[in-house]
Amino acid sequence: MSSAGAERRFPGPVRAGESLLRGCPWEGGDIINDRWYGKKRNRPLHAPDASENSVGGGFSGPFVGESRDKCREGQAGRALLYGTFPVAKVTAIIWSSKFRFLAPYFESETGIPLQAGINVLVQVQVNFSQLYGLSVIVDDIDPQYTIGDKEKERQETIERLRREGLLDRQKKLSLASLPYRLAVISAPDAAGYRDFMRHLHENEYGFVFHTDLYEAVMQGVSAPESISVAVGSAAAAECPYDAVLILRGGGAKLDLACFDDYEVAAAIAKCPVPVLTAVGHDQDFHICDMAAWNYVKTPTALADVFLDIYMDEDQRLMSYGSRLKMAFLNKISGMQSRIDLLESRISGADPRRILSRGYALVLDGDGVVMKGAGGRKKGDKVSVMFADGTLDCIVNESR
Repeated sequence: MSSAGAERRFPGPVRAGESLLRGCPWEGGDIINDRWYGKKRNRPLHAPDASENSVGGGFSGPFVGESRDKCREGQAGRALLYGTFPVAKVTAIIWSSKFRFLAPYFESETGIPLQAGINVLVQVQVNFSQLYGLSVIVDDIDPQYTIGDKEKERQETIERLRREGLLDRQKKLSLASLPYRLAVISAPDAAGYRDFMRHLHENEYGFVFHTDLYEAVMQGVSAPESISVAVGSAAAAECPYDAVLILRGGGAKLDLACFDDYEVAAAIAKCPVPVLTAVGHDQDFHICDMAAWNYVKTPTALADVFLDIYMDEDQRLMSYGSRLKMAFLNKISGMQSRIDLLESRISGADPRRILSRGYALVLDGDGVVMKGAGGRKKGDKVSVMFADGTLDCIVNESR
């Protein structure tokens, strides 16, 4: 369906002709309770003359509509869409044989099914019968119109967040130097959540974290409100968290559409603690990623963010330890050098070392060192100390 649809060209508006509705593009159709409402763009629809029994193939051109409620396959092998215009009502029909091809083709090209809340551009044929009235039959659909419309809606959401000052609000926050208490928003049975928990808590380094799960619906219509409530609950916790984490593994574009929702992005932006997201695949980039404090592509990579923080701190502490050890060793080495110098000085001043060099030490009779011969008289006792012994002498003469 996808390759075939990509090759065909969607026809443009048909020129005005002889038939009742030819050349009148239609827009603004709504699906409300299985009824399609719309309006004609250029000029009012006029009622056929009574003599006109029916108009077959009266219009074949683009029809722009917005689905607001639901679009489903009806009974009797057809999908019904009802519409009102300025002066007429019509019944739009997608035959089930056509719907079975158009619906999968549309979803394969856009990533979203034919559902409420999307704008579509379809190729239709308009017929009129006095018996059955005016009917619109859908022949084809242009997915590129819806893709462009969704991108426009995305850009409008981004602009609104920027205008309200919410897009960069998280960037002004600071993450704790060692984040320990983590609030995790995810579906409890999600594979991404299990991968995150296993990678974080079973790390080879033995780092310990505290995590609390805030369950939320992570896809579908109810996902935006569920995620927003979970973010608010984590932010209002009695014991503050160091960070709030939003986890969602890869999936189809439809599954991840909730992460482009304004309410989700606004809840993230207004959270008083840093919010980190891990949503989708490598090629996915959502508005919630833009509003978050930081984002990575997978839950496992998000676990690595916190492990890396602790690894960096661990390396820093090890560096401090090495530097402290080196400083201590240098201090000890300096002290040892000074001790060696003092020992050298003390050893050099030892009288025994002096005596060993040929000097002698003379003491009087009281054992006091004699510094000269003055004052000595005949008969005084003196002792002369050498390195190898002492001589006891008596003064015979003083000169």
